[in-house]
Amino acid sequence: MPRTLLIVDDNPSVRESLRLLLERRGYTVLVAASGAEAIALAGQHRVDAGIIDVNMPGMNGLAVCRTLRTRAAEAGWNFPVWMITGARTPELERAARESGALEVLSKPFDYVELFHRFDAQLGVASVSTPVGGEMPPAPR
Repeated sequence: MPRTLLIVDDNPSVRESLRLLLERRGYTVLVAASGAEAIALAGQHRVDAGIIDVNMPGMNGLAVCRTLRTRAAEAGWNFPVWMITGARTPELERAARESGALEVLSKPFDYVELFHRFDAQLGVASVSTPVGGEMPPAPR
C-alpha cells in the first residue's frame, strides 16, 4: 500500500529532490513551501508522515510539527515527523522532540539512510530502490 509523505521546506531544490527520490521509491509525495500550506494540505489529504524543515519564514517547522501531530492524534492516527535542518544543535533537537518529532536530520543528508528510516517507521517493505542512474547530490 503506497504511503503519503508531506515534505515541507521553503527551499525549492530540497522539496524537489526529496519529492523525486521518494516518488521513485513508490511513495506518494505532497510538497509545501510554508507551514500554512502544509497545514492546509494535511487538512485535505490523509498524510502518513512528514519531513519538515525547521527554519522557515512565517510559521517555523516546530510549530508545524506540533500542529500536525496534534491534529493527527485527535483524528486517531500516528503521524511520524522528521525535522531537517542545516543548523543542528542539542537545543534544537530537544525542541524538536518536545514538538513531537522523531528526530532531527542534518542537511545534507544521506538519502539511503533516510529511505531506511522512512521504510522502517512506515512498515514499507516492498518499496523499490531508486532507479535511473545516480542519485542527485543531497540538498544543502
